[in-house]
Amino acid sequence: MIWLNGESNVIPVDFLKDLTPEKKIEVLRTRIQELEIQERPLAEETERLLAQARRMVASK
Repeated sequence: MIWLNGESNVIPVDFLKDLTPEKKIEVLRTRIQELEIQERPLAEETERLLAQARRMVASK
């Protein structure tokens, strides 16, 4: 993001604006589910690395 004269160059866009409220909810729920699926391996990897770091600190 670039700030010009105190204003952002980011243009807000509402990709859901033409959808019915029900369809917006469906789209957003689906996206949340997709993100939760993508998050699982990252959370597992983070926990694995934290456990490894704790073991390293404890062994010193």
